[in-house]
Amino acid sequence: MSWKDFQKNNHKAGRQRINVKRLPNKSKVLFSLLAIGICAFLIDVIRPLSHADNKQSSQDQISSITSQQDEKELTWLGLFQNHLDWRVLEHGLNRVVMKNKDSSWQVNLTVEEDLQKYIQKKLAYYEVDFGAIAAINPNTGAVVGLTSYSNKDHKHDYSLRAAFPAASVFKVVTASAALEYKKWNYNTNIRYQGNTKYVTEKNSSTPGGSYKMPLHEAFAKSTNLIFGKIGRMILNKQLLLRKANDYGFAQQIPFDMPLDLSYIKFENDDISVAEVAAGLGDVSLSPVHAAMIAACVSNDGIMMKPYVVKNVVNENDEVLYQVDSKMWKKCLNSEVILDLKKMMQSTIDIGTAKKSFRGYKTNPVLKDLSIGGKTGSKTNLKLKGWNEWFVGYAEQGDEKLAIGIVIVSQKYWKVKPSQLSKDIFQYYFSKKRQKDKKQPKVIEIRSNLDEKKQ
Repeated sequence: MSWKDFQKNNHKAGRQRINVKRLPNKSKVLFSLLAIGICAFLIDVIRPLSHADNKQSSQDQISSITSQQDEKELTWLGLFQNHLDWRVLEHGLNRVVMKNKDSSWQVNLTVEEDLQKYIQKKLAYYEVDFGAIAAINPNTGAVVGLTSYSNKDHKHDYSLRAAFPAASVFKVVTASAALEYKKWNYNTNIRYQGNTKYVTEKNSSTPGGSYKMPLHEAFAKSTNLIFGKIGRMILNKQLLLRKANDYGFAQQIPFDMPLDLSYIKFENDDISVAEVAAGLGDVSLSPVHAAMIAACVSNDGIMMKPYVVKNVVNENDEVLYQVDSKMWKKCLNSEVILDLKKMMQSTIDIGTAKKSFRGYKTNPVLKDLSIGGKTGSKTNLKLKGWNEWFVGYAEQGDEKLAIGIVIVSQKYWKVKPSQLSKDIFQYYFSKKRQKDKKQPKVIEIRSNLDEKKQ
C-alpha cells in the first residue's frame, strides 16, 4: 500500500475521531533523573567501603570496584534501566549532578547537546503526529542524540518503543542474507514477472521471468516482488531468522534504558516468508535499533553495544562506573560489507531517497561524505497512521553518524524522514556545528536519601 492508497482508505473511513492508544507507563522510564536509584546503589557500594579496614586507602577501594567492573556491569545496567528518565534528554543534558547532604555524584552522558537540540527543533517545527530519532556513533555505540515528538501525545516518548513496523528496512536483512549465504553481489540479476509492487502467491513462487533487475537497483527502489522471491525461493525462513538474529531482532538489546524488543513473526505458510523478506510481514522496530542497524553497516559489519551513560564519578573525581565500549553482534562478514554499502548508497543516488538527497553531491558539506540508507513505509496499525522510515549513515574519515528516523502521519505527511536525515547529516558534519557548541548544562538533583534515613 502506498501513501496515496493509505489516504484513499482514510478518506473512505470518513472523518472519524482517532483515539491514540496510550502506551504503558513503563515507557516513561527511558532516561531518568537517577536520584533514588543511584543513591540507593551507592549506599550499598560506597558506605560499606568507608567502614572497611582503615589500612585500605580510598584509592584502593576504587581500584577494587574498577577491577570488578565486568561483574558489576549488569547491576549498573539494571540500575540505569530502572531509574533513568527520558525527560533528562529533553533538556539536552550531557551530565547530571546528584547531591545529598554529604556527597555528590556526577553522571556523564554521551548525548551531544547541540545535536540533541537540533533534532528536537526539527521534529517540533514540522509538528509531526508521531516521530522519533536516534543517532549513534557507529565506532563506539555511543548514543549522541535521542528524542521523540508527537502533537497527539505529549506524555510519552517513542524513541525506545518498537511500536513501528520495520517495513522495507528489513530488506537490509534479506539483502545481507543473500550476499553472505548465497555468495551474491550487489550486481546479481534477478528475473521476475508481474507487478513489482506486490507480493502474491503466484509471482513470489514463479521461477524466472521475462524481466530482470540487478540486486542494487531492487534494493534502492525497494522492489517488493524481487525481495519476496529472494526470501521464498533463494533463501528460506531459517536463513532469514538467522540473519535477523545477527542484526539483533527477537533479542533483548543491552541498553542503559528499557528498550523494546524488535519482534519478527512468521505465519505457517510460504507466502509469509516472502512477505517478511520484502518488508511486508509482521516485524517491529524501534528507532534505537534502527540506528544500530545502520551503524553496523557503517562499522564494517560490527554492531557495537549501545550506551548513553559514559561514566559516574564522585565528588573526588573517583570513577565509580566507566562504560566499556564493546562489540555486541557481528552482523555481516567483511567480505560482502562493501556490496551492501554500495546498495545503500544506491538508495540515495537512484532510489527511494533520491528526491530528498537531490543536489547532495554539490553541497559544500555533503559532497565530502559517504552516505547510505534505506527507506521503508507501511501502515502503522497501533498508531493508526502511515509509517515511514529512513535508516542510514554518513561518513567522513573516522567521523561517522548513524541514524534511525521514523514518522507516523495520520492524515497528512509533513516531512519525509529522508529529508530530515539530509538536514541532520549536513548539520552534524558542518563547521558551523563546531562553532555552535556550548558548554554543557548541568542539572543538580537533590536526593531524599537523608530524609529516608531519619
